[in-house]
Order: sequence, then structure tokens, then C-alpha cells
Amino acid sequence: MSVVLAGAAQAGPWVAERGHGYAKIAVRSLPGFLYAPGPTEGEPFPAPQPYGAYFEGSVSTYAELGLGLGTALLVNWDAVRVFVLEDPRDGQSQAHVVPGDVAGGLRLVLGRRGRVVSAIETWFRFPVAPGEPVQTVYGTADGNPRLGALHVGTGVWEGEAHLSVGAGFERLYLAGSAGIAGRGGGFDSLFLWSAELGSPLRGGASGRVKLHGRHPLGDGDAPYGESPSGMGNGSRVMSVALELDLPLRGPWVLALGVAGGLGPAARQTYGPVFNLGLAATF
Repeated sequence: MSVVLAGAAQAGPWVAERGHGYAKIAVRSLPGFLYAPGPTEGEPFPAPQPYGAYFEGSVSTYAELGLGLGTALLVNWDAVRVFVLEDPRDGQSQAHVVPGDVAGGLRLVLGRRGRVVSAIETWFRFPVAPGEPVQTVYGTADGNPRLGALHVGTGVWEGEAHLSVGAGFERLYLAGSAGIAGRGGGFDSLFLWSAELGSPLRGGASGRVKLHGRHPLGDGDAPYGESPSGMGNGSRVMSVALELDLPLRGPWVLALGVAGGLGPAARQTYGPVFNLGLAATF
């Protein structure tokens, strides 16, 4: 199988040959509709709370370049992030437009055994967006209770390392990973995991199902943040995504995706995530 299926390259142990790689620009949108508060004593999964209309969007770029000897350089930048939050007390909405964080990483193949490949991947994320809250979040229940405050960035650095394993066959591939992310500013460390199954389809298209999780480990001392963006300390998420790549002319691919929650979230909004991207291998 081709190990650089456009879209599959982001979450697997495979690397392209030296001088070759993958690049993508994508637009993401999230209309939020219920807020999942953080756990409290005696209530580990509080009921989701309705709040003002919320929209989140971004334009991001991603690239990876094979360096040879089983290594690849990885770069990710959320060039622009947009947040729009309604105050239900008066029906007015505020928009917040900020640059996103910049991240760089390396992927190193550890070994190959038949169809199975394993690799270690490291990332370092530099904070660009401000970490301070920009707007109070109010609920739509009687009295418009205060639910939290909107964050448009974490404001802290993040270092990540994880081990990934994958197996490629003629009609499908499997991949999974597990790792840890450490963060500055007293934020909790995170346990990270992913799993995916992909397959080529008719006409040169390909599709995949991805599972993903980010779980705080409770080892920080920074206050927990209640924000629909999930960018405060202590947010938890598990998601499932369906992705489809449709071939265009030459190396270009149209990438479509939709994602939703998988199990209870904490300290972030519920709502579907839509992705539209243009990708290419080179």
C-alpha cells in the first residue's frame, strides 16, 4: 500500500522517502450547542448545560518531509482561529480572531517486521494565541448562570511524545498510538491515544475512521478552566471522525471529514466538527 495516503500521514508510523512528503491546508468549523462542565465532588459527569450560540473555526496548515534514514520533519500551524460567542442575556455576540499556535516535530521509525512498522513521534508546541480568558460564558437557563470563560489559546508550551504502530495491507491499514504531553504554566499533563482504520475506495478515493482521546492526568497546580473551546486546563475529550479523500488532478486530493464526541467530555463544548482540506503528496 502507499504509506502516504493523503490524510493518513498525520497519524501513523510511516515516513516518506527523503525529499518526499505530504502537505495540507484545511478549514475547520465547530458549531457548539451544549457545554460539558468539569467533574465535581460526587458528580464525575455533570449534566451538559445549554449556553449562548457558539461557533469556532480555524484555517490550519500541516506538512511532513522525509529526511531519510526513517525520519520525517513535521510542522503544524493554525494560521487563524475564529471564535464567536453569544451572551444570552442580551442576544449580542462577540467575535475573537487570533493567530494559532505553531508546532514542530520529528517522526523516527524504530523498526519494521513484515507489514508492521513502529515509530516514535515527538512534538513541541509554541504558544502564540493569548491564554487569558476573553469573554464570560453564560447559560440560557433561568437567571443566566455563569458557566465559565472563553479561552482562545492555552498560553503555555506543550511537549509531546508518543509511540505509534501500524500495519499496511493491500486493501486496508491499521494504526494506533499512545503517548504523554507535558505542558507549562502548571497545566495538567495529558494522556493521548489514537486508533484508525483506513482503506482505498473506488476511483482512487480513500476513507478512514479515526478515534482520538486527550485525558488530563491531574498532576498540575494551575486552576481548571471552564471554556467551550476546551483550551483551559483540565479539558477532556474523546472523539470519532470519518474522513474521505477524493482525488483531483495530479497529486491533489480533496479531504472531507466530520467528527463528533465519543463518550462524555469535560470542560468543553459538544458539537460536530467539519473539516474541508486540500492536500498533496510530493
